[in-house]
Formats: sequence, structure tokens, C-alpha cells
Amino acid sequence: MPSLRKKRPTTLTRSANRWWSLSIGLATISAMLPWSSCRSEQLVSVFEKLGVTNRSHIILYFGTNWVTPTTRVYWTLDYLGLGNHTSILNGGLVAWQATHHPVSTDTKQPAKGSITPALRKEIVADAAWISSHLNQPAVTVIDARTHEFYNGSQSDGSPRSGHIPGAFNLSYLEVIDQDNNKFKSADGLKDLFRTAGLKPGNLMVSYCHIGQRATVLYFAAKMLGYDAKMYDGSWEDWSRRMDLPIVTGESPNKE
Repeated sequence: MPSLRKKRPTTLTRSANRWWSLSIGLATISAMLPWSSCRSEQLVSVFEKLGVTNRSHIILYFGTNWVTPTTRVYWTLDYLGLGNHTSILNGGLVAWQATHHPVSTDTKQPAKGSITPALRKEIVADAAWISSHLNQPAVTVIDARTHEFYNGSQSDGSPRSGHIPGAFNLSYLEVIDQDNNKFKSADGLKDLFRTAGLKPGNLMVSYCHIGQRATVLYFAAKMLGYDAKMYDGSWEDWSRRMDLPIVTGESPNKE
């Protein structure tokens, strides 16, 4: 189960400030799905260069207000089987400095790590999986985009606007306290997911524009003990498939 860290490591160094560029490096640069997952050997190579091993405890943090690349890196590590060894520093570097913990300007070059991945393909959803589970009562699909993209009143440049039929709406912004970029309390998150239509024991499947913001919901759901998947292709993929249905309007729990 993922966790949030508050007081470790004892010193933060410049080497860990690369997560934004790293999250981009973990994506396949393609015109169709610019943020789709790389092959596992590519992912392993990236993390091994950072010194990661199967015995590492990995702490991720962001430098400014970019929570979403950090949770995307968490999801990637979880896919490789390292999620139980990975934490996120709640509130990032700003929260660390606000509590007067030390920061170093040294740039560390770690020794190359060695990872034997245990791929967790079950946390990845694709269009075919979503299509075959749309009417399953034990599966809750949640759209992590902001409301105007969910209801179709605004386009993100994708071929079609709207959302996946039956999907509920819980914007990733609601999961994060906008004053300090920290995840909301466990009770607050439970209330948000319950209001969004997630029932106890259900599988939560999140999606967004391109498979990044949805990982905020993925991480939060996992913290609460839910089984979770993330639709990596997200709306960028679904909207291009003209054989797949879309709808506009309000979330089923708000109609």
C-alpha cells in the first residue's frame, strides 16, 4: 500500500529534483498517445540509472506544485512491482522547507542499481478492458479531469468531447489541498470517493486526458485500501476510437 512521508529523508539533494523530467522520460513520445507507457526494459533502465534496486525504499517529491508527475512516477514504479517500497513526500519540497528541514545543493551520482521487475499488468486498463466492464456493478470508473472537460462543454483538442458512459467525475484538484499541495485527510478522501460513486469493495478505475492526472486518484485510492487501475491511454485514446461511445452532461451521482 502506498504511503505519504513527512520527515524523511533527512536531507534533500538536487538529484531528486528531476522527477518532472523523469516522468516525461518514462513516456513513449508518439503522436497518438504521448504519455503511454514505455516497455518494461526501458523503465527498468531509467530507474537503475538512479540507483534503484528491489530493496530500495523510494521517496518521491516535487519541487513546486506539480503533484501529478510525482504520482505518475509512483504508478510506474507500482507497475514494475516496486509500489510497496515507494512513498511520496506529502506537500513536496515546499512542505519540507516550511518545517525547517535541511536542503543540499550537492548533486549525487548514485551507483547503478539492479531491478528484477515483477510487472503488475493488472493495474493497467485499456479501451478494450473499459468497454467490457462498463456495466459491471463492482467496477467504478472515475474521470479525473476538471468538470468542463468531463461534461463536454470544453474541448482539450481531442477528436471528441465528453466522457466515458457511466463514468463518475472527481477532479484530481479536489483530492489535493490547493493551499499546500498536500493530499487531503483519509476521511476527506473517503468522503470524496464515496460522493463520486465509489462503493466499498469496488475496483476503482481512473482516467484523465493523457494518463497523468488520473494517477492522483490511483494513488489516493490505493492509500485507502481500494483495488485500483488506471486507463493509461485515457481520453486521448478513447476519443480517437470512433466506434466507442461517449456522453456529455453531468456525473451519474449528480443527475
